[in-house]
Amino acid sequence: MQTILIRVFPLILFAVPMLCYANFWSSRGAGIAVPKPIPGFNPKDYPTLSGMLVAETRDLSQLHPGRGLILWLKNASKYEATAEDYESCPGQVVGSNYSGQIYVSLVDTSRRQFIQTIFFDMENQESSSVPFRIIGGLYSVHGNENKIGERETVLLDPVRIDNDPKSEEYALFVNPGGCFCPGVVAYGYSSIFDQLFRMQEQEYSLEGEKINWKESVFLFDTFFIANQKPGQDQYDFVTKEGHGAESFTLHRIKYDMSLRTFYGISFDLPDDEKNNREYLDKTGWVLTPKAHRLLANLWEQIKPEIKTD
Repeated sequence: MQTILIRVFPLILFAVPMLCYANFWSSRGAGIAVPKPIPGFNPKDYPTLSGMLVAETRDLSQLHPGRGLILWLKNASKYEATAEDYESCPGQVVGSNYSGQIYVSLVDTSRRQFIQTIFFDMENQESSSVPFRIIGGLYSVHGNENKIGERETVLLDPVRIDNDPKSEEYALFVNPGGCFCPGVVAYGYSSIFDQLFRMQEQEYSLEGEKINWKESVFLFDTFFIANQKPGQDQYDFVTKEGHGAESFTLHRIKYDMSLRTFYGISFDLPDDEKNNREYLDKTGWVLTPKAHRLLANLWEQIKPEIKTD
């Protein structure tokens, strides 16, 4: 019995993946970014940060005067990676990293006050890891390479979900859930509401003619692979699972800008190399016309059941 997963993504974002494809991110690269720290920031000005480790700050004054973000960790430890660490895929995900309980806070930089804080509870883990230096493409980086080729990460580099000039969104990859499984947290700041936002999930599954529905705060991060053209309203793409990418899943995600909502379907391809060639090109990443038609047909089947209220 084939199962089709339908997931609805409101604008308010918080995401954890169920799929594994860090190798894809490493191959495509996130690029070079310029950090935008809060001018004159001193953690001693914020009592909440006493004894905490500040990983990065971001100035939001271009969106709202006197606003900034602070990414910080509680009970933090620091690990310096070696060249040998990058021979394993978990090492490629976390690099040189901080481990601990991860938070991001919206602050009033004029009054030196916390306004709002999000705790990144990665499915009840005691701690998670974020890199301060890394090789590869999971994060944007800046500065010169060290002796093993790492550069400093830009953890608060915006990911453009749409072309809204009044908000910024960010993706934070944390502990790998397996060899190729980085977690991802997606969140953002809206200057219209002057607040941080995060996501809830509505997940649909179709088994035969029966449609099931449930809500969760834990999501998969397929949109971040697809989102290479901000403002586009539809994305068809493939993700791969397993050490040798033995399993393939086709996806279609649609974006409704008026509702600021994402709707998604997923389709697991049979574990049959010949069949997969009918849906993917020689690179294994580009969908064929047959794959696009399949996703279009599945979308039409489930579309009347999607909840938009």
